[in-house]
Amino acid sequence: MVTRAARRIEDAQWANRKVIERRIELYDDMAPLLNDLFCFFTRVGHYRDVDPPDAVVRKRKLDKLFHTNQHRMGRDFGEHYMAFMDACFVTYVGPGQDARLRGWADDHRHERESGKWDAAWDALFVADHALATPVSDVKKRYDELMQSFSDFGARHADYDAKGRRQFS
Repeated sequence: MVTRAARRIEDAQWANRKVIERRIELYDDMAPLLNDLFCFFTRVGHYRDVDPPDAVVRKRKLDKLFHTNQHRMGRDFGEHYMAFMDACFVTYVGPGQDARLRGWADDHRHERESGKWDAAWDALFVADHALATPVSDVKKRYDELMQSFSDFGARHADYDAKGRRQFS
């Protein structure tokens, strides 16, 4: 009986390690893309390396990773992820249309070197400046998201002596 209980605990610990390993992999996959969007929308760091169409591509990659693994991340992380994306993009703008960037094309155009702007990129931004998100709000949402990323990496399920899942 003691051997069976020890085996269940051992199995549960192995499962915990696998969950934590997967969460670390998700962080490794998502964090650089999230940082790219943060830099792009706040126009800091390497933001010039991310063109407006690239920002939309990064959103798609992140959405795929998030929605595929949402069940592993917890409710807080999901809420913070959606809040950050909502601060950066307007979605459901029309059938077959990409999400719009919640920023002003003029600001991004002026921040880039001359000749490094494609006029077609203007259409990727919201047309109504009232829909643009202030940089301070993007930063706040990003900080909350990254904190919850850190939190879900630190939390994990523990198992009692009978192999029942207990959450910490």
